[in-house]
This record gives sequence, C-alpha cells and structure tokens, in this order.
Amino acid sequence: MLGDYSRGALAPDADGAVRAHIELCGICLAQIKRLEDLQRAEVARADECPGWREVQERLRKRIRDMVSESDPRNTEKDGHK
Repeated sequence: MLGDYSRGALAPDADGAVRAHIELCGICLAQIKRLEDLQRAEVARADECPGWREVQERLRKRIRDMVSESDPRNTEKDGHK
C-alpha cells in the first residue's frame, strides 16, 4: 500500500486515510522516503552512459591504490622505508 501511495495510485477514498496515518507514523514516512529515494536512483541509473559503472570502479580502485601507496603504514610493511 505504501508503494501505491508513493506512486499516487491509491483510490481517492483510501488516499486520505493513508495520508493521515503516514503523517502520524514515522516508520511509514521513513519507508515512503526510502521508496522515493530508490525510484530516483533507478531513474538516474537509467540515464547513465553504458559502461560508466566499470569506469567508476576502475577510478575508485585507482584512488584506493594511490591512497594506500601514500600511507606510510603501508610502505613500512613492505620494507620500503
């Protein structure tokens, strides 16, 4: 029912009762916000260029590698200091 509410797919007579409940219930309100976040993420994901996820992962790995190489604790372990 919360999914229907967030999509605006509830019957008009049920919408008022559900809206009143949601305004009082923090759990349901949090669930609806989460559903909306997931819907926005899905739309954003659909707009991504093909292959962008792989590029992001390579960049993240490279940054992690650069950070770990510059960390003095890592160079001491390897005997480079």
